[in-house]
Amino acid sequence: MDTFPASLQRPALQEFAAALCSRDNAIKRDECGDWQIAGAAGHVYAYAPGRFQFFVFTPSARAWGFAKAALDFAELQNDGDEEGGYLLDRLPTRPEATAIRRYCGIEKKRELSDESLIALRAQFAAVRSPGFARAA
Repeated sequence: MDTFPASLQRPALQEFAAALCSRDNAIKRDECGDWQIAGAAGHVYAYAPGRFQFFVFTPSARAWGFAKAALDFAELQNDGDEEGGYLLDRLPTRPEATAIRRYCGIEKKRELSDESLIALRAQFAAVRSPGFARAA
């Protein structure tokens, strides 16, 4: 029996992803069909309404010690030799989000100023124009 259905997991993870400032494509389904924010060294699940569970996998015991110290704001649920699981009953603050992104390997969303966004749109428009010739 699913205590927190997948239909409610995705909206909760979208809020968490916004707090993490992670890329939109980081939210994916796992092999069981549950939604997760996937990273290169960990992942985040919506555990219950307003509660989140995240897992961190490090390459060594020493790295795991550094990760535990940096993630001490969350409740450590599973303390392995080189990995562990945490519970967080709220959205993370900016510094906490940075730590979660770092240790879970979740890529940050690109932040653009209005000027940069206008310049990028102009570049894309030029590339899409019929007169644009690609260099060989």
